[in-house]
Amino acid sequence: MKHSRLLLLVLLAACQPLVTWADTYYYLDSQYGIAYQYYPGTGTAKVASGSPYESDIRPQVYTHKNSIAADAVILENFVLDGETYEVTAIGEMAFCFLTSIKSVTIPKTVQKIGAYAFTGCTGITDVYCFANPKKLSIAYSKYYDIDWFQSDRCTKFHVLDAYFDRYVQKFPDVNVTFVDGLPGEPEPDDENVIESFFTDWDPSSHTLVSEDHDRYWKLSVYDAGTEIELGSYSYWGEDALRFNFSGGNSSVKHLTLTSGFEVNGHVKQIVLHGAGNIQMLQYLFPDGRKIEQTYTTDGDFRDFELTLNPSVRIGGGPIEFHVFTPQPFVVKGITLVMSDDESASVVSTFDEWQEQGSSPQDKQGTMHSLEDNNWFAGCASDAQVEFTTIGSGGAEGTSCLVFYGFSGNVNLSMVNRFSYSGQISKIVLRAAGNIYNIHSVIFDQGELKAEAHSSARPADDFKDYVIHLPGDLVYQNANINLFIDGESPIYIHSISIYEQEKQTELPSGKCGDNLEFALQVIAGDYTYDFETNEEIPAMKLVITGTGAMYDFDDEWSGTDARVPWFDYRSNITRTQLPDGLTHVGDNAFARLWNCTFTDELPSHLKSVGKRAFNNISFLSTLRLPDGLTTIDAEAFSSLWAS
Repeated sequence: MKHSRLLLLVLLAACQPLVTWADTYYYLDSQYGIAYQYYPGTGTAKVASGSPYESDIRPQVYTHKNSIAADAVILENFVLDGETYEVTAIGEMAFCFLTSIKSVTIPKTVQKIGAYAFTGCTGITDVYCFANPKKLSIAYSKYYDIDWFQSDRCTKFHVLDAYFDRYVQKFPDVNVTFVDGLPGEPEPDDENVIESFFTDWDPSSHTLVSEDHDRYWKLSVYDAGTEIELGSYSYWGEDALRFNFSGGNSSVKHLTLTSGFEVNGHVKQIVLHGAGNIQMLQYLFPDGRKIEQTYTTDGDFRDFELTLNPSVRIGGGPIEFHVFTPQPFVVKGITLVMSDDESASVVSTFDEWQEQGSSPQDKQGTMHSLEDNNWFAGCASDAQVEFTTIGSGGAEGTSCLVFYGFSGNVNLSMVNRFSYSGQISKIVLRAAGNIYNIHSVIFDQGELKAEAHSSARPADDFKDYVIHLPGDLVYQNANINLFIDGESPIYIHSISIYEQEKQTELPSGKCGDNLEFALQVIAGDYTYDFETNEEIPAMKLVITGTGAMYDFDDEWSGTDARVPWFDYRSNITRTQLPDGLTHVGDNAFARLWNCTFTDELPSHLKSVGKRAFNNISFLSTLRLPDGLTTIDAEAFSSLWAS
């Protein structure tokens, strides 16, 4: 097969279905003779299963197998009635006993190759597979499918260079010889998932062994007296671990799966790749709260998804979840989907108040945390403090420490009881209630090193109050003081310390035929977001070049032609405009709430578009250049002087 054919994967065919039988739909690709089963409304399809005996596969489809091309190419997608169907699987027995096929090309969209798909295909010398092995499953058993392809691994299975090692490790029993060198670019690794695909069971340690040995999981059963036995390494033709249970008092087993590796970050979803009759997945918080998802199953393989909302922050330890299932329990792998949230260096999630004395002036005690990163606190002497779970409102179900019962405005002070060394870019207080101001002072070895302030507003629901600090300071033994001004009640859930803030790629590009723009973070400077009531990094909008700026749609339009820095309008506190700018576009600087422009506009400016400077401020008296001849409607409306 020539490489030109290998690249012929995206084939769009506007054509009619081959046959419709009840709720089953098929399409025949006349070029390669391959029949596809498609699912209207879903956008997905598979190479049709090849057995003439299965109840949902009709003889009309099976008879077309004899016309499949010797060099068969599986489509990446096809179009029917205006809907595009992506081919994601090769059905069971799809090509079995077709000795006339010499080669087959599998596109990158395929994620599953069904049982016996290539049994008896002794004529196939080459398979060209573009699929990502991390997403691909092959229902192949070393005990039953030894007659796949040619004998003694003579069939060459060509893959991309970047995929070669993983294919060899993940599919050691498939009767092929893996060969690298297939042209093409691999999919970028998804850094937001942690995957474990299981290959074996160690009964002595109750360990699910993964193909990547560092990502193993531990399996235990709550029901006393229950014995775990590995039934087989296959289930309905799929490679998987199949467990049976004996003994115990319950027919539905409560299983616990615990990662044997550390997780550091925010987990937003747990996905168990399995089968059988799994009834429920459950995640338990240390304070007793739980997130559950129940399922109705038919025993087939599927992804059992448990979404954690809000995401669960794991600070460098294992994660565990629970499975409720009658036997058998069938599992192929577990995936943790991580959120884009930053990972805190230190997290304190409060679970207890330990009072340590009071006086007429104040009450003192330890705010104990689940992570043993405790804080010492002082508050008004008439304050009541307790650990509670909120029973109503927007924060219902959240456990926290509540400070209440004191009169008037109070200052709640806190200081860390754990040692901390390193940098601190920000501190995040997750809290609710009547909070007005938050102040932070950090000492290091008795010397004042940093001081920061954050305004706040009362909130019924929990929110993250962010205190930004100079991130370039390195502390040897930081003494971190937090001061909260507010009124009763004040609810505190957690305090998180971040060593480095997440760096976001800022927009840049053309804003005129000969003009470029870029956003720059102003180091150590912050401003206030009027929409979220939070401190945010201050930024500078820099425009370079000469000539006219593009006209932009209204900033609220949501179209591609809106202002490219729209999403950062509250961050922008400064601008830098080139002297050669001749036209300011419609809506260009409208509602840059926090930005103050200089008194003089570029000297070569000739025209100003509609609402270009709407609702912004200038230093004092605005001076217009002599060459300015055109000012459109509302170009300078709602101005004010700083």
